[in-house]
Amino acid sequence: MTFTLYPIKVFPIFKEKIWGGRKLNSFLKLPENKKIGEVWFFADQELNCSIVANGQYKGLKLNELMKKYSKEILGSELFKKYDNKFPLLFKFIDAEDKLSIQVHPDDEFAKKNNLPSGKSEAWYIVSSGKKSFVLLGLKKRMKKNLLKKLIMTGRITNYLMKYKTTPGDCYYIKGGTLHSIGPSNVIFEIQQNTDKTYRIFDWGRQNLEISRELDIDNGIKAIRINNKPAINNKKSKSFLKIKKIFETDKFVINELNIEKGKKCWYNRSGPFVISVFEGYADMLWKQGKEKINKGEVVLVPFGIKNFTLYAKEKIKCLITEIR
Repeated sequence: MTFTLYPIKVFPIFKEKIWGGRKLNSFLKLPENKKIGEVWFFADQELNCSIVANGQYKGLKLNELMKKYSKEILGSELFKKYDNKFPLLFKFIDAEDKLSIQVHPDDEFAKKNNLPSGKSEAWYIVSSGKKSFVLLGLKKRMKKNLLKKLIMTGRITNYLMKYKTTPGDCYYIKGGTLHSIGPSNVIFEIQQNTDKTYRIFDWGRQNLEISRELDIDNGIKAIRINNKPAINNKKSKSFLKIKKIFETDKFVINELNIEKGKKCWYNRSGPFVISVFEGYADMLWKQGKEKINKGEVVLVPFGIKNFTLYAKEKIKCLITEIR
């Protein structure tokens, strides 16, 4: 069957979290009376799978779409790399309270422990409070027996690098890096499409009425002591200029701002994912047009090799190239 080429949207998957809030309601219509901490797009996992929200394939699960058309969506080279698996997961995160201190496995650890893949990720700060921060990586090298002692006594927080967050900052966190998100941050996350997390310290919340499991032993095994984040906090003031934020072996993140009524032509090789934080635009390509709204995350398949974004309002977005 011939693949119908068009920009693909999926229904958001809402995740209630004890640290979540309601700020994402300015991007998406949230379920009522719930503290939503995460909203997922393009999940391709055993327990979480996105559903197509538009066009010919509306109602189809992402994993079913990938089984039928992975080569057409990703292109031949990425199909060889990822087979029928969609490689990236995209999330909006609303941290009203601080998240646990945790670590994700890297690819090497995942392979040795029969996990689907590691989880490296990038955080783009959409909004933050005056005292907002993230914790990323250890301040100094230490042996893992000392690390465990610091975790068990709750002193680990004093040994993590602390970075104040401002909108437009971007962090790349390799698997194996200890990390946490502080309160009053709204973040857009781009990550490998897996959800393996080792929570090692939860600020005493496991002693409250809501108990959350810790996995300290496996977490310590997964930690790469020397890992440090890559940081890009240079703000883009230019319109119609595509700014590369990070280039990794999994993805390339580009930031784009367009003034109302202006157009920007994008002619790099795909596939891409467009994520909109402000305004809305029409996406124009050879075969058609698609409106992209604030809060939407849109997959541009491989076959759409160039397109134009026409800003109906001033727009701020990320364009993620899948590697």
